[in-house]
Amino acid sequence: MNWISMASRLAAPGSSGPTLAPDACVHARDVAARCEVCVRACPFEALSVERTVTLDPARCTACGACLHVCPVDAIGGEDSVADLLACATRLPDARRIDIVCGRNPSPATGSPTTNAALQVPGCLAALGPSAYLSLMAIGVESVGVRLDACGDCPIGAARPRIEAAVDAARTLLANDAESRLAAVHAVGPEQSPRPVYGVKNPPVSRRGLFRLFAAEAPRLAARALLPIEIQAPAQRQPPRERRRLLNALGRLPSSGDLPLSDGFVQLAASERCTACGVCARACPTAALTFDASEDTFRLDVRPAACTDCGICLDVCEPDALLRTGLPSLLSVVGGEAVTLRAGALRRCRKCGVQFAVQGDEDLCPVCDFRRRNPFGSRLPPGVVARDEPPTNHT
Repeated sequence: MNWISMASRLAAPGSSGPTLAPDACVHARDVAARCEVCVRACPFEALSVERTVTLDPARCTACGACLHVCPVDAIGGEDSVADLLACATRLPDARRIDIVCGRNPSPATGSPTTNAALQVPGCLAALGPSAYLSLMAIGVESVGVRLDACGDCPIGAARPRIEAAVDAARTLLANDAESRLAAVHAVGPEQSPRPVYGVKNPPVSRRGLFRLFAAEAPRLAARALLPIEIQAPAQRQPPRERRRLLNALGRLPSSGDLPLSDGFVQLAASERCTACGVCARACPTAALTFDASEDTFRLDVRPAACTDCGICLDVCEPDALLRTGLPSLLSVVGGEAVTLRAGALRRCRKCGVQFAVQGDEDLCPVCDFRRRNPFGSRLPPGVVARDEPPTNHT
């Protein structure tokens, strides 16, 4: 194997439609779930949710708009981000670039201030905010996202999703966001030719190969390509987009008091918390952790890992958890856990389970409810009892 073929093996396989993991969907985990972010993101009404997420292949255009919105990674697929970053590091000058889609008819002409155009094979809707911030993190000074071909494109309805991702990334850039990242809706009269590189086939020269394996920029790209790992079991990691975003934000100068949105949330726990720990066990991203000793407990949340999927609020039977706003960028990038509730524990005199001390009671909430309502039942907030049809015994 020569150097050229060895380098070409770094390219990722071609783009295709989304792949679903129905068992991971918020609706499969939580019967009271109201999450519909993927449905709202799909410009072609190909996705629907009820008991889990489903895809209508006849409607799906493989635009990729759904690939970076799911709070639990129930939707996956190739989004070209790895190829995009790898290509950017192998260009002789990638300070000012345009990103164009595979359908753009004139990628070789553009603003005279850009050094090159990077062309992804599919729609730009597959790129989430983390893609643009990761480019900034490896040294790209400015990015133009070319949308001038969307008007005549068969899947041009995806353009609002591209614009939303660009806007979300711009809000997270601390300095000169407008000049560093922009959606280009039309190419002005002052056009000039520039090289166009397909992200799956970047230029490779002998000098480029040396830079690929020896220079600092590719090493930065390699780190940017890998979503940051959160200290949690593999099956309870935050989604890929969130981990990429944290990786990029950790390498960029930022304004610590900048509020966040789009899947970030700040939680609080009231005195109604019974220290049952159900919310932490149900959390699909391990954002909530519950620790208990013989006589004390603590419930923590890591804003960096919380994607606002809503499961914890639905399963909290005493309705103790609530959303209180948005976390700051500093609290997310720092990664530190925030204590939501802590206190003393007592053992129930009837069943022996530990529960949070809120007075002089000696029965846990479940045993106390059963004592007062021997034939009653109750459900967590948001869960509606469904009448079962009568059983036919004939």
